[in-house]
Amino acid sequence: MLGDIMELKTPVQRLNLNVLYVEDDLITREALYDYLKEIVKKVYIAENGAVGLKIYKKNNIDLIITDIKMPVMNGLELIKEVKKENYDIPIIVTTAYNEIDYLIESIELGVNAFLIKPIETKKVELELRRFENILSMRHNVVQLAVLLSEYKNAIDVSNIMFKLDKKGNILYINKNFEEISHYKP
Repeated sequence: MLGDIMELKTPVQRLNLNVLYVEDDLITREALYDYLKEIVKKVYIAENGAVGLKIYKKNNIDLIITDIKMPVMNGLELIKEVKKENYDIPIIVTTAYNEIDYLIESIELGVNAFLIKPIETKKVELELRRFENILSMRHNVVQLAVLLSEYKNAIDVSNIMFKLDKKGNILYINKNFEEISHYKP
């Protein structure tokens, strides 16, 4: 065991994630950083929430791993500030504390996962893989929405379109149908 990190080993496939890791304990921070830099695309590290927030604002961060109790700005304060800008960003909290108040507040802030110290790298990797999959699916949904919008626009320009329900009520008409029929919804 090195600091609060257990089972350091490198996975087979690097993850396509930019991770911000915020931890005030130097030994723990360096140990997990050494592991993370081998498994993710890019790792940014910070020794407290204030530095972490500055790094977050300057970089394209996909996921945050943060300790709770830190000087200057704690992890919960960092999470509050980040969630103001991007509520959907995945956040993993690492803590050595079992205090229920911290856990409840973390849940209320939208924290996605918890890792209790000493941190097991196997659990870190599982969580990172899970979030990489979620982020990939979100990206695919956005791409599909754009593609569907482009298809709809292409169809609207070149066709007369309308949609009816089972009772014959008009649910949708495109501009071409509106212009030809003079029907106003």
